[in-house]
Amino acid sequence: PFVLSAIGGYNSTVFVYGQTGAGKTFTMSGTSQLPGIIPQTVRLIFDSISTSTELEGFAIYLTYVELHMDQFFDLLDVDSLKNRKNNSASKRIEVHYDPK
Repeated sequence: PFVLSAIGGYNSTVFVYGQTGAGKTFTMSGTSQLPGIIPQTVRLIFDSISTSTELEGFAIYLTYVELHMDQFFDLLDVDSLKNRKNNSASKRIEVHYDPK
């Protein structure tokens, strides 16, 4: 249902939570033989766009982040992932709070 809402113009979020080893990464990414939520969602979105006669213009914005120990990491930034795996400084996503 969230994919159809996104295609209809609504913001959509998939939030996966659980302890280490629970299968969050597998659920989201999967494998080439058993794709997870992300590849299935991307395929469905682009299939819907390519077969629709009603969609004239569209923009797709995607963010894939991990929250680990109160820090957000951009999982689409290859350099950030390399640095993180090497235990070196990693580019972090800054979160700003509205004081209101």
